[in-house]
Amino acid sequence: WRSNYPKPESEKSALRAVIHSVNPDILAIQEMGEALYLTELQEDLAQEGLVYPFAVWMESNDGVRHLAILSKVEPLAVSEHRDFDFAYLGERRNMRRGMLEAKFPGPGDRPPWHLFVFHLKSKWTEREDDPNADVFRAREAQAARDRISAALPPENGGRYLVAGDLNDYSGSGAVRRFLSRGDTPLGVLLPTTDSSGAVWTNFWARRELYSRKDYLIPSPALAREVAGGAAHISDHPASLEGSDHRLVYLDLLPGLSE
Repeated sequence: WRSNYPKPESEKSALRAVIHSVNPDILAIQEMGEALYLTELQEDLAQEGLVYPFAVWMESNDGVRHLAILSKVEPLAVSEHRDFDFAYLGERRNMRRGMLEAKFPGPGDRPPWHLFVFHLKSKWTEREDDPNADVFRAREAQAARDRISAALPPENGGRYLVAGDLNDYSGSGAVRRFLSRGDTPLGVLLPTTDSSGAVWTNFWARRELYSRKDYLIPSPALAREVAGGAAHISDHPASLEGSDHRLVYLDLLPGLSE
């Protein structure tokens, strides 16, 4: 490990190979470096024939692990949410990386939909009274979902997609916050597998641990437009050469992909 050491070219090439294999119209990125590295990725992909005319980079609150979007579809609007404030074990805290929002036109004559990109706190804990930072992630998720559901009420047909690294398993408090609030459904936990039926999206080599940390959670209204009612995990041979996470994707009908 070296401070500020950029990703090796071999890993960059592997990442691009995975992106090419899926060819998404809209690519949500977590743990992005500085804006210049997003420009580099955009330009390298273009040289290889995969052109993303639109790029969005959001500086995170932690100043290190940023959020980004590359898109073939022009966003109608972009919002950067950094101003979350929530109670946490007697303190007031904020989301580590914030939330990136982009509004996209709906396919055909359907109304627009909103993409929300996340990277919740890792399981590394700062406090003995919150092992694995489970409470912190749940509070981050709750603050974010409350803002989303207030702006785009799912009971009124709000169309949105929660996307990214939630750093937790599907039954965790953090993930469940995006699925429901009381008796109100907020999101749909789609079946998500690779070509062999495996559900893991992250491999922690140090402990030889496979787990699911990455999600695409559509609102109930948008879930009805997901092709096959399922999301997918790329198992391209280069998947773990460029990252410890695998790419998760879905198709929106008719013809718009994320």
